[in-house]
Amino acid sequence: EAITCIAWPAPQPGQPPALWVAGCTIALWRFSTSSGWQRAWSRLQAAPVRHMAASVHGSLLATAGAHDRIVKVWHRCGDERQARATTGPYDFCALRHPTSVASLEWRPPERHSPHGHEADAGADAAILLTASADGMPRLWRMARPPEPEPLRMFLCATLTADSSGA
Repeated sequence: EAITCIAWPAPQPGQPPALWVAGCTIALWRFSTSSGWQRAWSRLQAAPVRHMAASVHGSLLATAGAHDRIVKVWHRCGDERQARATTGPYDFCALRHPTSVASLEWRPPERHSPHGHEADAGADAAILLTASADGMPRLWRMARPPEPEPLRMFLCATLTADSSGA
């Protein structure tokens, strides 16, 4: 399988280094000093991934295919009972766009929680910037409802050429 994207986030405290690799499959690889790099999880995709970005500590992963109008934001399920048979310990929320996604990027958090998770770092932590073929960049903010509800993201701003910036 051809690799089309790769993301190597900074390791979370107490966690082994991780590497996200994508093509027709999204795969998470973890490093162990005793056994080297091992595939920890993978999921076949309907089309090859062309855009991928991991949040600073790798707790969130955004992916989209070449002509996709949906960005998938992957996250680890907080409760193993939440894990669906189809996605395993990772699930995603879908961010819909009117035209195909052209790029995506996470905004680095300005501060971190004591645990180093973007989800715990406050309202300014998990913000995703996406751009699509309609020429309108969008900012998406994470909203983590109380357990056992899944992760959600909502559109918090669209940017246009005539935006005042104020």
